[in-house]
Amino acid sequence: MGRHLDSGSDELNNRIFCRLFQLGNLLQRQAVRQLGITTIRWAVLGALSEAKFQSGVPVGDLAEYLVVGRQNLGWVLKRLERDSLLERVAGEGDRRARIVRLTADGRQFWADLLEQIDAFCDQAAASLAAAERIALARYLYDLQADLNAVKLPAVKD
Repeated sequence: MGRHLDSGSDELNNRIFCRLFQLGNLLQRQAVRQLGITTIRWAVLGALSEAKFQSGVPVGDLAEYLVVGRQNLGWVLKRLERDSLLERVAGEGDRRARIVRLTADGRQFWADLLEQIDAFCDQAAASLAAAERIALARYLYDLQADLNAVKLPAVKD
């Protein structure tokens, strides 16, 4: 468990989280400009291309995996379905439950986009050596786990 470092750490923490906010916005802007795809579409297609989701995944599980709201995810799924990149099918156990999975067109779209994504990411992280990228990935993973565990006392009116 982390500890409060010193009085200057409050400013440092604010700068870190402000920079994360800025990076998220910049990633969104650059992904649309350079790749022609929003980051949420990128994330959904990337997740659905993973081996563990090849046969499909319930919408709620996908929302939890991507850490997005079901409503926002629903809009994206509708658009991807309209573009024939994914399909909703009945679940195996409960026929009313719907799972989403990539279509053949969706798998091909992702495969075609992957080369551009790799080039985009290599350029975006050009100033970081391989070891630094590994360390950054670990730090971000740890930060995500810590952020997920935040539990402040309820705010009183």
